[in-house]
Amino acid sequence: MSTGTAGDDDAASMMSMKGKKAKGKKSKKTKGKKAKKAKGKKAKKAKKSKGKKGPSGDYDDDGPPPAPTAIAGDDDADPDDLEDALDADATALLTRPCNVARPQAPRDLSTDSSGLVVEGSNSITPMKASPPSWALQPSMFHVNTHFHEGSEHKSDSYYIERPGENGFWCPIDVPVDQMEKYVFQYCTGVEVGGTYEFHWVHSSGGTVFGAGLGNAFSLVNNPSVQVWAQTILVVNTPVASDSDFSIDSPSMNDREFIPVSSYIGSTTGGSYNNELCSPYEVSWTVDTDCVTVSAKQLDEVCKDLIERGLEADAHPHKTRKLVAPEWTVPTSEVEMYEIYSYVHQA
Repeated sequence: MSTGTAGDDDAASMMSMKGKKAKGKKSKKTKGKKAKKAKGKKAKKAKKSKGKKGPSGDYDDDGPPPAPTAIAGDDDADPDDLEDALDADATALLTRPCNVARPQAPRDLSTDSSGLVVEGSNSITPMKASPPSWALQPSMFHVNTHFHEGSEHKSDSYYIERPGENGFWCPIDVPVDQMEKYVFQYCTGVEVGGTYEFHWVHSSGGTVFGAGLGNAFSLVNNPSVQVWAQTILVVNTPVASDSDFSIDSPSMNDREFIPVSSYIGSTTGGSYNNELCSPYEVSWTVDTDCVTVSAKQLDEVCKDLIERGLEADAHPHKTRKLVAPEWTVPTSEVEMYEIYSYVHQA
């Protein structure tokens, strides 16, 4: 930051008022030094700000800022990875003021929410297609699976709020015996009757599967990142229709059609709010049903996460407060449709 060039000029003016002798070689030399110093600091300031987003929301010619090793906001960040990101400049790379950031997530996907119902077109079009089969998209690499406490999104199936907490919960409409306590061997911070939103993260810039979202930026700083999100209600039942729920895929839960909403948003997590937003764009596909998953099956997923080195993701991460409508995509850019479940395809 340039320091006091205006102050230096004022001082020079005061000196000149004391006599014409101040206009000699000495003053000329001083003026030259000050001009050089101010020019140097101005150039340094310009270089420092290069690559940052302007008021219009666009980046300069150097593009977006480099992605950090782990992304603050999804609470997947290893403290050691962010040790060098504690100063103001580095922290600024992880957030943007919401009024200049790209569209954010999570959003309200309820049928009566503002920004969802398209005037004159409320129909849902069934599509005979499987949920995104990432294995069939070589350019998209599965880089991470994690989950949040409470659903970050809101829909007609998960909408219950808890005072003082972010997120939404599924109504518990199951037999009493399915609410019996279960002792988890691998998951931590979870319980029967709890609601959790799972995220399966895929990236065109990923090369390895691992903890946090930093792996999504292994190859490039501005990859295409896609997330399949599913909200689950944990019940104490034998593994049955949820047996397809895994570290690699959401549960079809024996459904023929899966209602989803797709939109462009951002990374999520408790570090973002309606003032400081995420600078990282994400394409979301959200299952708007609340799906029951057995505690035993959930524990198996946590076991797999731990065995693959994702201990930090075997517990729920913090949840971002539902984003205000002004920071989300407009109504016309939210797609509602049903996906034909691969479970029922011949």
